[in-house]
Amino acid sequence: MAISSTPFVGAFAWALLDAETQARIGALALELAAGQFIEDIAVMHDPARRAAAKASAKASDALLLEFLLLDERSALAVEDEEGAWLVPSAAGPLCQVCGGQARRRAEMICSDCMEPDYEDLLILMGGAQP
Repeated sequence: MAISSTPFVGAFAWALLDAETQARIGALALELAAGQFIEDIAVMHDPARRAAAKASAKASDALLLEFLLLDERSALAVEDEEGAWLVPSAAGPLCQVCGGQARRRAEMICSDCMEPDYEDLLILMGGAQP
């Protein structure tokens, strides 16, 4: 499926949730962040790292379940009208061809997927400068 030029904006979606749902999702998000923080800074064989990894996985699964249980008709959809994915805005500008990092949101294509023009090729090959 294609990537939509419109991202999923979590802050907008959050504002549409009722306070009870925000509390559940917020608590799970904090649990996930705490677990991932411990995973990142604990030494390799620290038992806390293993426990934090397990907690992070459980919190991640619970967050996914909460998301799936939300009203499908809400603005929390992750597909646009054409069926393209609304990738979370935290990813930044995305290449519409490969899903990699785009150079700028307005271009929506990465350097790897952009076809260079003749002048660009000459410059890369050490030829004539424009």
